[in-house]
Amino acid sequence: ILGMGGSAMVQMFIRAYGVPLLSMDDRVAMVRHAYDKGVRYFDTARVYGESESIMGKGLKGVRDNVYLATKMHFTDPAKVRQSVETSLKQLDMDYVDCVQVHSPAIEAVGFEGAMKLHAELVKLRDEKMLRFIGCTTHVAFETVHQMLSTGGFDQVLLAYGYFRKGMDTILSHRNLEFRDMCLAKAHELNLGIVAMKVMGANILGHNAKNLVADT
Repeated sequence: ILGMGGSAMVQMFIRAYGVPLLSMDDRVAMVRHAYDKGVRYFDTARVYGESESIMGKGLKGVRDNVYLATKMHFTDPAKVRQSVETSLKQLDMDYVDCVQVHSPAIEAVGFEGAMKLHAELVKLRDEKMLRFIGCTTHVAFETVHQMLSTGGFDQVLLAYGYFRKGMDTILSHRNLEFRDMCLAKAHELNLGIVAMKVMGANILGHNAKNLVADT
């Protein structure tokens, strides 16, 4: 929760994990501590409350040493530029390494709509506001496989872990098959691959005692 403020999402995570929200200074310090310990990949999004501003403060002075990805969650192509410009302002940076079309947007608009968002990101990449274009998904693996197959993406962030679970969804056999196809396509195209939800998205939180003895 280091990158989140008082949004509904943050409150949900506080309730789910039982972790108190630290002060802004402490959250900024956590980002810098991660950097000091060798972390060089940082992932954020403006829908995560104050995450972008916290990342920006925590990486002040070392920005060029890290790879930083954020997300674009709007479904209207006309709002893509505004989204990226606002992210850069919050991050206090003049470029971001990767902007990812966020899973909720993909789920809302499907393949055709997501590729219209991608087309706007291509324009911003040409203007040097971002270096790479990615996409993320918890559950929309079939659509993301279509997206990756266009060859227009550099990175993919997938829910992929021990448990067959996306965000709050148990994945069907079909979805799992397409998840593996996404991974195979990403390998084939030499894309950057990032796994999320590797611990089951809260399965190993308060619920851990029901799955693993003596926790």
